[in-house]
Amino acid sequence: MALPDGALRDGEDVLLDTRPSWTALAGPTSLGLAVLAASLAGIVAWSGAPVWFGWVVLAAILLAGARLGVRVLVWRSTALAITTARVVYRSGVLRRVGREIPIESVQDVSFRQSLFERLGGAGSVTVESAGERGALPFVDVPRPERFQELVNRAAATARTRPGGGTASGTAPAPSVPEQIGQLAELCRRGALSEAEFQAKKAELLRRM
Repeated sequence: MALPDGALRDGEDVLLDTRPSWTALAGPTSLGLAVLAASLAGIVAWSGAPVWFGWVVLAAILLAGARLGVRVLVWRSTALAITTARVVYRSGVLRRVGREIPIESVQDVSFRQSLFERLGGAGSVTVESAGERGALPFVDVPRPERFQELVNRAAATARTRPGGGTASGTAPAPSVPEQIGQLAELCRRGALSEAEFQAKKAELLRRM
């Protein structure tokens, strides 16, 4: 799960804690089955095949199985959670990667589904937040419509609390002029190029 025991802050409640959709494993599973079927068909059709052919078939099956095994491990180690204070993403088997978005800084949530993803009940979700985080994409999200609804509802609730912060006491998201000032300071320090600063500035001004 994305949030282990004891990771919740005071007054923070979990709204959703899930793994990626099963559709993330559809590709490697199909490839593994196709390799196995082709190998068995080759063995049956070429009953007098030399020994090297058997080794090639075995290697193909092992490679396909290893690829599927790695994808399953990555799938099991990836989690996405929504709480009343943040959106949390965790992934990685040996090397862990994590991202968090304060719920009150969320500005927009959109999702996209291909035909196959609609059939599987999954989709890609993009969460746009204020500040330097920008737009963060999440793939293979189960029930993306529900994900979008939960994030929007939590963000709206956080903004109506006294002070505009979350239950954990998080400060409200900075205003657009404040964000532009922060970006200008980063540009002055050399953390952002002039082109990057102007692009971010134009994006913030459009949102106003």
